[in-house]
Amino acid sequence: MEYEEFLKQWSDDREFVNVKTSGSTGTPKEIHLLKSDMIKSAEATVRRFGLNAHSVIASLLPMTSIATRMAVVRSIVAGCRYVDMKPSNNFVITEHIDLLSAGPTQADCLISNPEMASLVSAIMMGGAPLSPERREALLACGYDLWESYGMTETCSNVALRHGSDPLFTANPGISFSLDERDCLIIHAPGYSFDGVVTNDVAALASPTSFCWLGRADNVINSGGVKMYPEQIEKMLAPYMDMPFYITGVTDNKWGQAVALVVEGSEIELDMARAIVDRLPDRKTAPKHIFAEEAFQYTSTGKIIRRRR
Repeated sequence: MEYEEFLKQWSDDREFVNVKTSGSTGTPKEIHLLKSDMIKSAEATVRRFGLNAHSVIASLLPMTSIATRMAVVRSIVAGCRYVDMKPSNNFVITEHIDLLSAGPTQADCLISNPEMASLVSAIMMGGAPLSPERREALLACGYDLWESYGMTETCSNVALRHGSDPLFTANPGISFSLDERDCLIIHAPGYSFDGVVTNDVAALASPTSFCWLGRADNVINSGGVKMYPEQIEKMLAPYMDMPFYITGVTDNKWGQAVALVVEGSEIELDMARAIVDRLPDRKTAPKHIFAEEAFQYTSTGKIIRRRR
């Protein structure tokens, strides 16, 4: 039903569609996206993946997400079929799909069913950072993996990272610069969001490629040293077998200190303490460990971090 409702909204006389932001950094808000921007973005993706009238596009994410709405628009632009799949972390693919949109929480099902790799030409994964372990496992299964960088305000992706490449590469016509915080500025001539300033800290390799480091609003300033939770999470990921995230807590000596938050109760808390005690890099090891009974997630599977 949501699919038909979006098609009605897309075909009405308005120049925009209503979408909600993910809510990963605050309360989700409703914004207007110009249909002209969405078409231009879809055209870039259609060209990049060589999609045409014979292609098949699908998404495993909710229809309310920008990822799925853009998947529908790409099918309209390419003149091809869109498969309306039910959002799930336990799914089965039974027909060939040329471009599949998915989130990190759905990677486990893809990994557990490597035979589906032969049915999917390319996977575009976004919504939240993909752990190195999941990335390597997907590639080992034979999936053609593309990780997306973008946000609701930019009509989904403005850059993609292919396979094990550490760099995101801009879509045609897109370029980047950094502000005084080392956060990305997106230059998008021809789009209404040209010049949007993000809160994503990055290292530029060129005007059209970058390495994503983390969110400026997540940064932990400990004794004048800036640490990015996302980078610490990458370091911890090989040792952790439970949901977790890194955040900052007030510290009387250093201003802030690194804290590890795990999902669960005392059992998981004790397990986390034992893991941290064995970490080889003590400089970036969390100084505090907490447990939350149940994490909250956005519709695309991104953990909603709680500041402590």
